[in-house]
Amino acid sequence: MEDKGIIELLSENVANQIAAGEVVQRPASVVKELLENAVDAGATEIELIVQDAGKTLIQVIDNGAGMSGRDLQLAFERHATSKIKKAEDLFHIVSMGFRGEALASIAAVSTVRADTKKQGEEVGWSIEIAGGKREKMQMCQTNGGSSISVRNLFYNIPARRNFLKSEAIEFRHISDEFQRVALAHPSVSMKLEHNGGLIYSLNTSVFRRRITSIFGHSYDERLVPVEEKTDILEIDGFVCKPDFARKVRGEQFFFVNGRFIKSFFLNHAVNQAFSNLLPEGKFPSYFLNLKIDPKHIDINIHPTKTEIKFDDEKTIHTILRVSIKHALGQYNITPTLDFDREPSFFVPENANKIPIQPRIKVDQNYNPFDIHHSSPPSNTGFRKMELEKDVFRKEELFQSGEVELNTENIDWSLMYIGILKVDVLRLIHKQRAQFCLSYTKLLKTIQRGTAISQQLLFPQTIQLDSSQMALFDVILPEIRKFGYDIEIESNNTLSIIGLPLGIPEALAAESIDGFLELESNSALISSDDRLERMAYSIAKTETKGLNSTWSLEERKALVKGLERLDWPEYTVDGERIWSEVNKNEIEKILF
Repeated sequence: MEDKGIIELLSENVANQIAAGEVVQRPASVVKELLENAVDAGATEIELIVQDAGKTLIQVIDNGAGMSGRDLQLAFERHATSKIKKAEDLFHIVSMGFRGEALASIAAVSTVRADTKKQGEEVGWSIEIAGGKREKMQMCQTNGGSSISVRNLFYNIPARRNFLKSEAIEFRHISDEFQRVALAHPSVSMKLEHNGGLIYSLNTSVFRRRITSIFGHSYDERLVPVEEKTDILEIDGFVCKPDFARKVRGEQFFFVNGRFIKSFFLNHAVNQAFSNLLPEGKFPSYFLNLKIDPKHIDINIHPTKTEIKFDDEKTIHTILRVSIKHALGQYNITPTLDFDREPSFFVPENANKIPIQPRIKVDQNYNPFDIHHSSPPSNTGFRKMELEKDVFRKEELFQSGEVELNTENIDWSLMYIGILKVDVLRLIHKQRAQFCLSYTKLLKTIQRGTAISQQLLFPQTIQLDSSQMALFDVILPEIRKFGYDIEIESNNTLSIIGLPLGIPEALAAESIDGFLELESNSALISSDDRLERMAYSIAKTETKGLNSTWSLEERKALVKGLERLDWPEYTVDGERIWSEVNKNEIEKILF
């Protein structure tokens, strides 16, 4: 009797859909693959046309080499590639794509039409595929190069389509992929259209000009050139001056042999080069090209080809870190030392006015054996502080009321208010408490429609790149509900005329950055409601702008505000606002 097993071969259609799950995660994945194919085809002009953030249409038109009818047919078969012929070729890859999975995976979850013609030939070929099945292939009239249209992405996998984010978020991912290819290949003219509007029109240029064309001309003054050439590695590109560091990981680009990659250890090298130059919570921007012999790297470790392995990571890390530090030093960004001066022979100015021996002031009337002497000498610092502060006197510690803990030289995020009630001390985290109150107040303001705007004496201008501008257009109506008075000028420039009460003018640009970051990654907080995300961002900015020293009235107002909310224990992002400790626990610690 034949044994009926449980293992069966998957159908070709199901296998292709599973493979597509690795390669095609969202519309931006399709954009990445098609743009890289156009670059590999030697195109000097590439146009990307997108509708509904790629859900309806993604089309890439290029003037590259084009394909013959046979090549066009094979291009949509799995593992069909012109880039590698044997396993050893994997260690000498210089092209963007090489696996032969992209087009087959895309065609498995969409309807695709490709028109192509080899340069110099009279006619071209057209193919139409739906859900991985070829429906039509014929000769056609078309321009030299290729035009590939991908429509109705994930139409045959509704569950995958339902997991896509909002149009603004999906388009931001598309724009990111476009920027990465455009930065890696400044010699290629590139355009991006979305829903009929021109987002980018980038002419052929050099790397620096390509950066400013994408992110705005204000970046020209921010860029510090980095150049290094060794037997192992060549580096060229730019880092931004520390003054322009951001609170979000924004413009951080590594390109290895013309391919955008993500690398923790390379990013670590950059951060080390900027050590002691950036305040905590700020991140440097950089645009760095690395050239290395392909035999020293392995790019075939992830389906999206954005991760990479180096055979000598330690050396690469050192070269990159030292190169950036050297560049910052050349442009007087980092402090320098005068090594020509012998420190042991250094004599400060006015040295003759400095007494060689320090003078000692002695209290002639102090007798340490006099038990009736009420106080030690005036220069005994500890006892002087004890008499002035007297913060640990047992008989007064547990009196009901409020006490301000000694917070001198303590970071603002660690400052507390102590509320004493009978035998319990309630410690309130000031910053988190204020954030909670601000967030709640903002939500009520939106519900009532009573937002108040404080007009600026001098309007502030902020320049966005095109993808940020597209995202900002979507969220602008909600932003105005909070009291922002903003006008959009030419060249993706915002003019901030008024701010909500509580937002310091110095943090205006940072608050806009916060909106864009939260909108592009709504997973930062649990709520999917855009207004709640904005209230979250504004409350964070308001809290950051608070002074570290609070008056008694401000402290009382904070406590009363928490009482009105029935003492919430946690902020919206899960941070504890207050905690209690009883008298016995305090005595164990202090006495």
